[in-house]
Amino acid sequence: MGKQNFSWAFSLPAAFSLVLLFSGEARAVDPSATVSGGPTFVPTASQGSSAVTSRAASQGVALPGSPTNIGTIPTPDTIPAPSTTTSTAISLGQYVTANKEVKIEKMLLDRYQQSVVSIRALDLAGNELSRAMGVGVGANAQFIAAPLSLLLGNEQQWADRIEISHVAGNRYTAKVALIDEEKNIVLLAPEASPAAMTFVREQNERPQITVFMISFEQRGNAMIPRSHRGMLAAVNRETGLFSVSSGDLTDSDAGTAVIASTGELVGMLLPNNRGVLASTLQRLIEKAKVATPIEPNRIGAILGRGVIVGGTDIPGSYPTIMAALEAIKKGEAPKADATLFTPARSRAVAPKEADKVVIRVMPGTYKEGKTITLPSNLSLAGSGPDRTILRGSDPEKPVVLVQGEENNLVAGFRIIPAPKQSMKAPTVILSKARNTTLLGNVIETKGGVAVWATQSTNVRLNGNAFPENSTRAISCERSTITLDANAFIGAWPMAIAADRGCNASINRSLFYNNDTGINVAADAGRISVRKNTFIRGGTGVKVAGKVASIEGGDNIFFETSNGISSIADIPGRSLGRNAVWKSRLTVQGKNAGGVDLVRSQPRFQGAESYDFRLVPGQSQLSTADMESGVELGAFQFSEYMGPYTQQVVRAMSVAVGQPSLPALWGVSP
Repeated sequence: MGKQNFSWAFSLPAAFSLVLLFSGEARAVDPSATVSGGPTFVPTASQGSSAVTSRAASQGVALPGSPTNIGTIPTPDTIPAPSTTTSTAISLGQYVTANKEVKIEKMLLDRYQQSVVSIRALDLAGNELSRAMGVGVGANAQFIAAPLSLLLGNEQQWADRIEISHVAGNRYTAKVALIDEEKNIVLLAPEASPAAMTFVREQNERPQITVFMISFEQRGNAMIPRSHRGMLAAVNRETGLFSVSSGDLTDSDAGTAVIASTGELVGMLLPNNRGVLASTLQRLIEKAKVATPIEPNRIGAILGRGVIVGGTDIPGSYPTIMAALEAIKKGEAPKADATLFTPARSRAVAPKEADKVVIRVMPGTYKEGKTITLPSNLSLAGSGPDRTILRGSDPEKPVVLVQGEENNLVAGFRIIPAPKQSMKAPTVILSKARNTTLLGNVIETKGGVAVWATQSTNVRLNGNAFPENSTRAISCERSTITLDANAFIGAWPMAIAADRGCNASINRSLFYNNDTGINVAADAGRISVRKNTFIRGGTGVKVAGKVASIEGGDNIFFETSNGISSIADIPGRSLGRNAVWKSRLTVQGKNAGGVDLVRSQPRFQGAESYDFRLVPGQSQLSTADMESGVELGAFQFSEYMGPYTQQVVRAMSVAVGQPSLPALWGVSP
């Protein structure tokens, strides 16, 4: 047929990407699959193709002549004549338009969408750590090739579980059959297999091939197709890698298939516009065939990125957190096991090196003999607050302490202090800490403070829940903190106390039936309160005196006696737009002036399940307003409480004793 210029109009299933490579010269080949529907028509213009004539000659068919069946899948050279029969067999004429135009994109997508899958890395609680694509490889697709960086999750931890979603809608899990760190690839051994793909011949792995990629962009419940065009810019057979030149490829496309116009697999896409060649995949498959698959939760320890606590069935795990910390302190851990993976000699495409050592704590209750004191550059990751409990043993000491250290993360725990907790011993103390994150925890008190941040910088609290108690959930002094998507449940005298020198940004959090949600002391620093939801209780925000700066907006105050109560004068414009219902905003004992207020009664999606999303068209804002992204409060209609929704709803379910909350919010188990 010679050189071809095609116009593409792909249609892909949700959450999938498919890269198609076309050399510009179409030809017929012998694939692994057979297609029913009668003889294949060989157009006159294609009968000079060497691939077609070779295949025809091997079957004793003379060209030119009558329509022939040379065993090919449909390509632009070998499109079946449109069927005029009533047979129930698939008619390959569906790939030719009335104008004789070839719908090549539909041909390849119909054939190969069964070979590409979506993969999620999950922790034991079900929180999504990362996601990418994968492609079925090997005999009967016994393996799925995917980027190694997928399994390494995020800065919190590596994957506990791998979930594979097929285009047909079924889901299944996988173990890890092979790890190649240098090439950033894993071969997964799945419970079920996608459709297999045929590899391109090694001599056909060549550069300067045009790349067409079709993916979908998620917009609400709609999947919007997007097309991408690039070039296979370089091929290095020595390293087994290739690179793609394209300005709009993203890492979310990593793991998808790269397919030649012959219908053969050229390779698998990696992050940063790189990829692994088919010939390399074939060699890795041979190694994987003789390997014993392992559980994903071991991968970080095998790579030397951390250690495991608990999990008596996991080789090399430590019995307690203290034992793991001691081994790390002595330099005995973590240690990579190079017998179970191919280490990276070059980091050209290898996953970036971790900036933290991870202590991965398996489900259980841990009552350590003393305070868990974290060194710098360490992540303490539990298996979810419903499964992993830290119990204090001394009411005069904190359960967790970060003092004078930096780059720490504590995630996925229910942290309970000893009974009769002293006010001098908060559950978690952050003292002179830098770059510390508390994520997805339930942090309790027994008469003291849940979290005390003092002289600390860049402290982040995301997706945590604080069940009711008699003092303070968070006390901040001479520190800089950011709070996103936290839940403060019950009659806290002060959910958040912003004391002397505290600079706090408080966003998208739920304050439910607190005596005082946020108490701002007269000597506090700069305070920002935006997009929060205050439900019932006494006072939402109390300002005890003149502060350095206070500003906010887009908050909801619902049946909160005093939405905002300030002793000091606050300009109305600083408070921004807020919604109030049966709530007052007062400054110096008078109704706040110059404040943009929305006063209509809100309707919530499901208040009984703590779902305070506004019902479109029946609340403070119209449906059009909500679609334009100007919703009020912590809850947004399309995304609940934002990127930390999965953490906060799981933490809330523990805090309020309602295990069904995640399911009611539509968060996957």
